[in-house]
Amino acid sequence: MAEQERAHKPEKMQNSIESIDVDALLDKINGITSLTDELAPEPEVPEIDYSDAKAMEEADYGEAQIAEIQMGREQGLDVRRFANPAYNWMQMREIRFGLAEELDVGLYDNPLFSASQMREVRFGLEDGLDAASYAKLILSATDMYKSRTKLFAEAYKADPQKYGRSVTDDSTGIRVRVSDDCMSAYITIPKKPLSEITEAKILSILEERNVVYGIQEDAVREAVRQNLTGTEICAALGKKPSNGRDGWYEPKFENEMNQFQFVQPNEEIDYTNVNMVESVTPGQVLVKYHRAESDVFGVTVSGITVDGAAGKELPELRGVGFTYNPEKQVYLASEKGYPAYNEMNGTLNVWNVYSVRGDVTYYQSVEYEGTIHIFGNVGSMATVRASGNIIVEGFVESASLFSEHDIVIKGGVNGGGHGIISAGGSLRGKFFENANLRAKGAVEGNYFLNCDVVTDDCMTAHGRKARIMGGHITAAVSVEASTIGNYMGVRTVFNVGDLAGLDSRIQEAKKAADAVSEQLGQLQAGKEQLETLLGSSAASSNALYVRTLLAMGSLERQLGDHNRELDRLDQIRKRALKAYVRTHGELQEGVLLIINGNKKTIGQTITSGITLTREHVRGR
Repeated sequence: MAEQERAHKPEKMQNSIESIDVDALLDKINGITSLTDELAPEPEVPEIDYSDAKAMEEADYGEAQIAEIQMGREQGLDVRRFANPAYNWMQMREIRFGLAEELDVGLYDNPLFSASQMREVRFGLEDGLDAASYAKLILSATDMYKSRTKLFAEAYKADPQKYGRSVTDDSTGIRVRVSDDCMSAYITIPKKPLSEITEAKILSILEERNVVYGIQEDAVREAVRQNLTGTEICAALGKKPSNGRDGWYEPKFENEMNQFQFVQPNEEIDYTNVNMVESVTPGQVLVKYHRAESDVFGVTVSGITVDGAAGKELPELRGVGFTYNPEKQVYLASEKGYPAYNEMNGTLNVWNVYSVRGDVTYYQSVEYEGTIHIFGNVGSMATVRASGNIIVEGFVESASLFSEHDIVIKGGVNGGGHGIISAGGSLRGKFFENANLRAKGAVEGNYFLNCDVVTDDCMTAHGRKARIMGGHITAAVSVEASTIGNYMGVRTVFNVGDLAGLDSRIQEAKKAADAVSEQLGQLQAGKEQLETLLGSSAASSNALYVRTLLAMGSLERQLGDHNRELDRLDQIRKRALKAYVRTHGELQEGVLLIINGNKKTIGQTITSGITLTREHVRGR
C-alpha cells in the first residue's frame, strides 16, 4: 500500500505544478529580481591613495585585492570601479579584465554577482552577445553558461568570422590571440616576461581568456622547455563543423551534358559520328535523387558546440515525359523518346524527335516542341526552333537556330556574319566561321574563325591544329585552344570572367524576382480578403477568387524560374572568379585579353603554351 502511495505521489505533484499560473509566477520572480537589484549595496570605495599599499592594508584590503588594484593602475584603468572592499580579488579581476577590453562592465559590477557569474557575462560581452539578457542575479553561473552558449551557437551560424581577439596578460606579458572563427588560439611569450613562465601558468591564462578546448599541451610544454620567446605558437585547436551535402541528382542515362567531358583539347572530335543521347522506353529510370545530408557539429576553442549548415534539398525536377516515384526518389520515363537533363535549370524532359529527311532550305522555318533532327543542311536565312535539342547532320549557312537545350552541328558553320545560333545548353560543331554564337553551356569545336561568341561556361577548340582566330569572345569561365590569334594580326578579343557583367545580370534577376514577389504578396492579400468576405467554402466558387488563384500559380512558377536563374548566375560567378585563358601551342601577338576586368595586349608571341589568369594581366 505504501509502495502504491509513493508511486502516485509524482503524478499528484505533476498535477499541482501544471495548475500553477506560469506567467504570474514569472512576473513575481522578475519583480523579486528587480527588487534585489535595487537593494544591492552601492559600492563604498574608501577615499585613500591607491598607490600606497600600506594605506590599503590599513583599510582592510587583502594582499590579492591590493595586487588587482595595483595592476589596474599600471594599466591606466579607473580602479575606483572595482576597488570596493566588498569585492573579493576574483571579482575585482573580472571587472578589471572588462575595463581593459572596454566592455560594458556596468552589466556585472555588482558585489552580489559571484566571480563565476561575472565571468559568464564578460565572456558574452567579448563575443558581442546580448549578455544583458542573462546578466541577472537570479541566474546561477551554470544557467548563465547555458544561455551564453545558446546565444553564441545561434550567432555563430549567422556569421562564424567575427570572434577574433587579442589580449595581453598583465602578469606575464603573454599575448593570447584567438582566430576570427574561434577555431584556433595562439600564444606569444615575450622576450622579457614580466614573471616566471610555466606550463601551468600558460594553461591558467588560456582558461582566463576562455580558451578551454583542444589545448595543445605538448606544444605549450615545448614552448616553455625551449624558451620559445617572440614566436607565435598554436596553443589550442577547435573542431571545425562541416556542412551537410546538398541533395543531388544522378542521371541514369548517357546525358547529353556529359558525353564530351573526357575529350582532351589536343584530340580533334569527329562530329559526324556523334549521337546525342540514347533513347529510353516507358518505365526506364532516368534520374535518381539523393537526399541532403546532415551537418557534423564542431567545437570552438571556447568549448562551445556549433553546428554546420544542414544540406539543402533540391526542388523537384520540372519538364515533360516522365513520372516521379517519391518513395524510391526516382524519375521514370513515361514515354519513348530522347531524355535531356539540365542540372543548372533543374529540368528533365523526354523529347519526341521530329526528323527532317533532307535540307532546311532558304527562308524555310521549322519549329517543334521536342528535338529536331535534320539529316541534311540548313540554308541561308532559314530558322529552326526547338524546345528540345537540335541535331544537324550537315552544314549550316547564315541561318538562325534556337534550342532550349543542346545543339550539335556535325558538318560545321559558315554564318557569313548573319543569323545566330543560340543554345540553352551546350553548343558543339565541327567548325565555326563568321558565326554569332550564344550558349548557356559550353561552346566547343575544332576551330573558330572571326566568330562573335557569348557563353556562360567554357569555350574550347579541340585538336592539335585547333585555333581561335579573330572575333570577340565572351566566356564566363575559360577559353582553351592550341593556338589563339593569327599571324595576320586580325583583332582577337577575349573577355573572360566578366564579373561586372555578371553582377549586372544578377541585379536585374533580383529586381525581376522582387517585382514578381511583390505582385504575389498583393494577390495573397487579396485572396485572404476574399476568403474573409465570402467565407472559405463560398470563395472557392467565386470567379474572381479562382482567377486570383490561377494568377498566383503563374507568378509562383515565374518566381521559381527567377530564383533558379539567380542560383545559376551565382554559380557562374563563383566559377568566373577562377577564369583563365589557356593555349597548348601559340598565343599570338596583338591578342587582347580581359580577365576579371583586367586588360592586357600580348606584345610578343608566346610559343610554348601558357595559362593566364587575372594575376598575369592585372596592372599591365
